[in-house]
Amino acid sequence: MTSRFKLILYAYFSLYSIQAFATLGVFPVTGLSLNTSAGDSTQGSLKFVPDAAETIPVFYKLADFNVNDKEVDKSKLLIKTFYTNGFESLDQYRPVLSGKENQLPLTAIIKFEPSWYDLPGTYTGLLIPGVNDADHNQLPSVPVSVVVNPISRLSLEPATFSIATSSMALPVISEVDLLFGTNRSLWSLYIKAENLAKQSGVEIESDRIYVRIKNVETPNTWLLLDQPLKIISGSATSIRNIATLEFFVDAKLADKSGEYTGQIKFFVQNY
Repeated sequence: MTSRFKLILYAYFSLYSIQAFATLGVFPVTGLSLNTSAGDSTQGSLKFVPDAAETIPVFYKLADFNVNDKEVDKSKLLIKTFYTNGFESLDQYRPVLSGKENQLPLTAIIKFEPSWYDLPGTYTGLLIPGVNDADHNQLPSVPVSVVVNPISRLSLEPATFSIATSSMALPVISEVDLLFGTNRSLWSLYIKAENLAKQSGVEIESDRIYVRIKNVETPNTWLLLDQPLKIISGSATSIRNIATLEFFVDAKLADKSGEYTGQIKFFVQNY
């Protein structure tokens, strides 16, 4: 009889011990997925739902962060919770729960703001919990995925311009600033001119439209725009003035006077 009583008592305490382990639900259960482009920011939320046994503070940090098999600075991923001072970097443990929520769910905001120098691709990482209690070592890790889209932006100042016809000996020049930004690691910029045409159908062929990069100290040779021409190349850059181009049209005595219109097209090739 004594032996039977001890067996029942042991089973009771074993069941109680299992129930004492804290659990934590994180939603969405698949983790966090974000999508953004250079020059923009993106953010999403994670909901942390503790059970009644969660009575000590819980912290999370970013354990890994990689893109294209390259390690990324973990401080670029930020978190804001009820217990942080605004957005704080996840390169170290940040508070998510205080242990006093009593099953009250709390939301964390995760933000990523890529620069023009962050490679395009899918950034993957893992948020891992940090606690100092053996009963909390089963808290879940949270996968994080951030897609940074490839992007190139080009604008001209001025966007439209006029070129007075002249001669190679005394060219009348029009200047255009190129404002360009891209997160591609290597790129080349090509330009090509169309024939200039009057409404009557009379044309000035593109093999008389010239360009060069402005350089006061050592002027560049004038280059024809009748075929795609690589004008400049480089690496990832924020939006800035990458060059000032000078254009002129070589006049012929046989050209009829009037206003001719056309286009100069720009192409970006990425590597």
